[in-house]
Amino acid sequence: MKRGWILILGVLGLMATTVGAAPWQGFASMGLSPDGSSLVTGGREGEVLWIDVATGEVRDRWVWGRGPVVAELFLGDGSSVGVAGLDGSLGLFSRGHPEPQTAPAPGDQTALLREAVARWRAGSPVTQGLRVTLGSRWAEGSPDGRISVGDGTREAPLVTWTAHTSAVMGLAFTPDGSRLVSCSYDGTLALWDPKTGQALGLLSPHDR
Repeated sequence: MKRGWILILGVLGLMATTVGAAPWQGFASMGLSPDGSSLVTGGREGEVLWIDVATGEVRDRWVWGRGPVVAELFLGDGSSVGVAGLDGSLGLFSRGHPEPQTAPAPGDQTALLREAVARWRAGSPVTQGLRVTLGSRWAEGSPDGRISVGDGTREAPLVTWTAHTSAVMGLAFTPDGSRLVSCSYDGTLALWDPKTGQALGLLSPHDR
């Protein structure tokens, strides 16, 4: 993965709480800040949520309003994030500012966002699923909401479970490998034990 661009989520210490979104909202992507303190979700209806990783609290909420947000890129000191819509539109969101700006980042950062859009168009998790790795371990999220986890070159998964009711849009191991985080097109964020598939916390946006 190229420096500075995170399409899927890697999380440290995500707590089991709820995040806010309208009941019709779902997730299309997630990004983690460089210091691991914040995550930003891209909604399938254009909503962008800035969430505090330590508490699960939604700190900021914006509506990009141009269809699915499919990539996020934290900028500078991590207080701003560039986003890319599936239609190719780019925006910049900063903590504490209610309105987005245009031209999120110069040079290679804007290029990274545009590359993410191109990859999403070529084969989104909605139809193609996704795969992430940590060392020799791998995890796959499927378009029907299942997650499988395996190890090494072994093709057959060690464990498979139904995680969501629709496509897994973001998936990542925590850096120590003890947890797996996922988000779905159905509007849920969840924390799992990757060894067993046991749910460790369902973060549903429908509850606020």
